Amino acid sequence: MRWLKISFERQFKILYIPAAAVIATSSVLAANYSIFRTTLLFVVIAIMAVIHWDLRDGGMLSKLVYKLGGSFEQRNLITISAAFLLVTLLLALTESFNSPIILIYCIPIIYASIRGGHRLSIPFGMSLTATTWIYFYVNSFIRDEKMAEINLYLALFVGISTATGFIAVRLRRAAVDLSALYETGRSLSSTLDSGEILKLAMNIILMDIKPDIAAIFIMKDKNILKIKESHGFEGDVSQWEVNIGRGLIGKAAERSESILVSTKNRRWRLNYEPDVDSKVAVPIIFKKSIIGMLLVGRKYDHSISFENLRFLEALASQMAISLQNAELYQKTKEWASLDGMTAVYNFRYFSERIEMEWNRAIRYEKPLSMIMIDLDHFKSINDTYGHVGGDKVLRDFAGLLKKYTRDTDIVARYGGEEFVVVLPETHYDDAYIVAEKLRSSTEDTSFKVEDSEEPINITISLGISNYPTTAFTKDDLIYQSDQALYQAKVKRNTLSSPLDQETTFDLTKEFS
Repeated sequence: MRWLKISFERQFKILYIPAAAVIATSSVLAANYSIFRTTLLFVVIAIMAVIHWDLRDGGMLSKLVYKLGGSFEQRNLITISAAFLLVTLLLALTESFNSPIILIYCIPIIYASIRGGHRLSIPFGMSLTATTWIYFYVNSFIRDEKMAEINLYLALFVGISTATGFIAVRLRRAAVDLSALYETGRSLSSTLDSGEILKLAMNIILMDIKPDIAAIFIMKDKNILKIKESHGFEGDVSQWEVNIGRGLIGKAAERSESILVSTKNRRWRLNYEPDVDSKVAVPIIFKKSIIGMLLVGRKYDHSISFENLRFLEALASQMAISLQNAELYQKTKEWASLDGMTAVYNFRYFSERIEMEWNRAIRYEKPLSMIMIDLDHFKSINDTYGHVGGDKVLRDFAGLLKKYTRDTDIVARYGGEEFVVVLPETHYDDAYIVAEKLRSSTEDTSFKVEDSEEPINITISLGISNYPTTAFTKDDLIYQSDQALYQAKVKRNTLSSPLDQETTFDLTKEFS
């Protein structure tokens, strides 16, 4: 009883089953049909009420089909056929085929459109039209009955089945696109990693457009786009670069508007195979600036629709916002990890990275080296040229460190005039060579400060440590390079390591 009450309340809210049943019953009683015909009409009304019960959940007939193991397509065919059959029974029992009430067939036609679009509405509509025409054609000979409006009704059936079918497909497609764009926006905004954003965008393109080729380009510098994600191309396209203004992609970027090519055209031929007949280039724009391009292609002519184009443009708009947020986050993260004066990493970032690099070296059994650096007699520079001049020297020296180290090396300001360089996957001998290069390059460089034409020459002292040559823990690695630095500062303008003969400090130290 509770289920019946809940179900009835649901139906009553939408006023579908109760209203329809009351109207149908009142019509039957008012018509003064025979008892037999009235009984049959009540049976038909009852069947319609039962199979449409819980309509918002699909209806009882749909549930029965699924319960018996039927597929989605079988459910559609059975429910639509049942709708046409019930309408036919109603018309037959009420002898309404020769009246305008025959237009009630429009209801199952629209129902077919909702269920399966034009793929179901047109076949059912055409079948209905053919059957109805045959019925009236036969009646015109047997009973000599004619209905002047029948041709109009038949044309109306055909028109409604075609129009509503295609409208339903468009509406369903628009709903899917809106849902996809909503999910796209939510997915893209869930990450602040530009690489993840590009991968997500490519997956969305592959799922929605189903292209033969697809690519995402990101602006490398002012006039060059570089490919970052690709699908369907033959061979390696990882080095593919496009100049702004050249080819399909470059022209679309130059114009800041999409270019859709629907037929094979030599002018818009791509540099990589396969070269497809239909292709579209869509710019990724943020605040009137091009930050990237989308390229999508299909093999056959006119196989990319304007709906596809609108979807890609909406996706590009979502990507632009997400990529810009990711870039802003990355810049903020970098600013938080950089030393404000020298623009190299700060001590906090160094502490995080040395932990990561140490764990990585242990896990993969790779060497790890560290160089601790101190500027000799730096106090005299501050005393002579002031702190402004000293800061200028520190900035220029930090630039020199970055110049003579790899991109994978971590250059950080350890404190004051002390710097540290972490060299992943670098053996002791190689670290020694790098340290000597830094020392000699500093000695040979003339530094300049404002308000002084006299060049400033400085020297540095360096301490080296290495895993696994000298250190066996992360703390020992830092301790040894620090102690080696103090040992080097005794002589100045030199470098020292735990392996030097004059080493006087313990190689290990207890850390609490």
